[in-house]
Amino acid sequence: INAEYMGFCFLYYLQSLVGGKEHFRPWLRNYIETFQYKAINSLEFKTHFLEYFAAQGKTQALEAVDWVAWFDNPGMPPVDPNFSTVLADRCTALAARWKDGGEGCVKSDIDGWHSMQVMCFLDKLLKLPALPLTTLASMESTLGFTSSRNSEILFRWLKLCLRAGYTEPVPQLRNFLVRQGRMKYIRPLYRLYAKMDRASACALFGEHRAQYHSIAQKMVAKDLALEA
Repeated sequence: INAEYMGFCFLYYLQSLVGGKEHFRPWLRNYIETFQYKAINSLEFKTHFLEYFAAQGKTQALEAVDWVAWFDNPGMPPVDPNFSTVLADRCTALAARWKDGGEGCVKSDIDGWHSMQVMCFLDKLLKLPALPLTTLASMESTLGFTSSRNSEILFRWLKLCLRAGYTEPVPQLRNFLVRQGRMKYIRPLYRLYAKMDRASACALFGEHRAQYHSIAQKMVAKDLALEA
């Protein structure tokens, strides 16, 4: 488990013990103001947290915290954070509908969604076998992902299209590869583009190679089996 996930779970757990966001956020502001421009350790964090909430009458609620387990023990969080899956469940349900062809799906299905939900939806589709071209064409006409200005969403959509051999978004793909330089984007997309049209992928890379970071140049050249 990574440190970021463990830390998030811990803070979420502490927030639940002190009464939710309305109590946790004032402490967070006080914490930042107290320790700004300083380096602190976990003991100082703990002391500040307990002292702040002792003044708020939360001492008894925080007696349940096993600080040693959270700070020192390896593995999963010692307490199940019991996150709500309502938002993710909507992504799963819509992905299942598009897996079956998307009949009856409309643009309003994703109205009000956060970008993370759209990313989750596309990630679930990427875990499935490649979708039929007719399904991807219908999805594009319905949801319009090719025109997305969110790089994370467009990246996932382009991967979904390329692995199925759906060529309609290729102009946007080429534009994306020219605008972007991050290896997390360009390496997977160049590899998929090359599987679909190796000559075009290599020509595009050759034309714009100099604009990429030297490490990106080397790695993409390796991916495309070109001389470094």
